[in-house]
Amino acid sequence: MRTQASTGKIRQTYEFIKANRKRFDVRTMCRVLEVAPSGYYAWLQEPVCERALEDVRFLRLRVLCVSQMLVISIVAVSSLKPCRERLPYRRLRPCSVHPPCR
Repeated sequence: MRTQASTGKIRQTYEFIKANRKRFDVRTMCRVLEVAPSGYYAWLQEPVCERALEDVRFLRLRVLCVSQMLVISIVAVSSLKPCRERLPYRRLRPCSVHPPCR
């Protein structure tokens, strides 16, 4: 068995076993991946902490916002008419009338 394995790697291993438990035998995967089957079954029984639930909610909200922004930008770009005129080149320099922007 492994000694001093990090919690993140063990959690990833358990998640892999959970995702593939219908294809392969759990005990065989535990033996190959060098984790204890009792640890895997104890991990399954652990309740999900509030922080993990909040992370999932935040991630779903962020994905939703990004996808909506993508749809809005696609609609906005598709509604623009192509401009055939060439815009005059203007060199940017400090404005003498207005104070500098902060």
